[in-house]
Amino acid sequence: MTAIDKTAAAAISKEFYAAGGFHCAAYEDNPGYSVAKKRKITGKHYDFPVKYGYAANRSRTAATALSKVNTTQYQEFNVTTVGSYDAKDIEQRALAEVTDEGAFVDLLTDTIESLGKSLGNGLGEDLFLHTGAALGQVGSIPTATTLQLKNPSHVTRFYVGQELRSAETDGQSGALQANSATITALDRDTGILTTDGGGWVAQMAAIDADDFLFSDGDFGLGRAGLPAWVPDDTTGLAAAFYGATRSFDATRLAGCRQTVTAGTDIVTALRTLVMRMGREEAHPDHALMSFDMLADLETQIETKVFIDVKAKGIDMGFEAIQVTVGGRRMKCLPDRSCGDDRIYAGNMGVLEVIHSQDEPIVLDDLDGELLSRNAAAFSYDLRGSSYSNYVIREPREWGALIFT
Repeated sequence: MTAIDKTAAAAISKEFYAAGGFHCAAYEDNPGYSVAKKRKITGKHYDFPVKYGYAANRSRTAATALSKVNTTQYQEFNVTTVGSYDAKDIEQRALAEVTDEGAFVDLLTDTIESLGKSLGNGLGEDLFLHTGAALGQVGSIPTATTLQLKNPSHVTRFYVGQELRSAETDGQSGALQANSATITALDRDTGILTTDGGGWVAQMAAIDADDFLFSDGDFGLGRAGLPAWVPDDTTGLAAAFYGATRSFDATRLAGCRQTVTAGTDIVTALRTLVMRMGREEAHPDHALMSFDMLADLETQIETKVFIDVKAKGIDMGFEAIQVTVGGRRMKCLPDRSCGDDRIYAGNMGVLEVIHSQDEPIVLDDLDGELLSRNAAAFSYDLRGSSYSNYVIREPREWGALIFT
């Protein structure tokens, strides 16, 4: 029987993944990313102004008003996309020895879905990360081969086979420490990462408690997720952020933030944040939180209203709990990538995913060939990429609720 060659494989793949079907993998378990608007951009960056005030001409005295100098209180953001890549090899022997066409389609489908899931999960995680790309922090190193994450809920950002680097800073400044180590096992209940090769310190001599962890090749190359647009504190806002100086008005240019004591009733805590945001003319309609937070919320409220939240650009929905806080109806949506020490509340109408390709995540087939022959091996290369970033068009419309 003649083997299915790469041309046939490409045709099969295009048939199965036409009209954006491939991109479903990015939506399935990433509701925050899924419900955000998607916007294709052209050019080097996405430019938009944010008005943070009004010209100070108002006066009860006409002559005083007329004497004021007209000013323009805008800051322009020039947001660039950030690249993320994945590649898979399909061995030629695996193609040549296929005896059933259906089985081969399963092989290719599984490979493509793995690639899409990897890029999709990365894009979903990035909504809850900042431009430094730090995935989490070291809590302690209990034994030579085990590392305890400072926040165990961040374990969703790690996987077996992932090569990690460390730094004393979160990637927005500073530099990486020497060497790397690979995760060989992890405990998703406790947030413990395991490595071999003599252990973490044996491979990364400088690593210790409170250091930040990064996927190899990602340091300082992160997307601007909610922690970047709505930082935990206002220090550092004088530094340019995509060309804008946010220290002129920390709330209207960098969102609201509210700190509450850990264990505070979630509805009460949300009400505190929403009231603060309402003062700034914000109109939050969604709250993104961890599954643990949503479970606590479900326990705390007596009357539960469940509502479907639709993804943008695809026929898929997620179930949320609707609560009324501060006079506003909020759809509370769990996201696996959100840490259990915070909630982000905001107006979904101003949260966008910008992308410079036809979709936020695409397969590389610009030359008409999905599979490319590897020059140095009897295998074929399958590639995917994502040139995307997050944008909040009106930063005051989002807020961070931080439990300490």
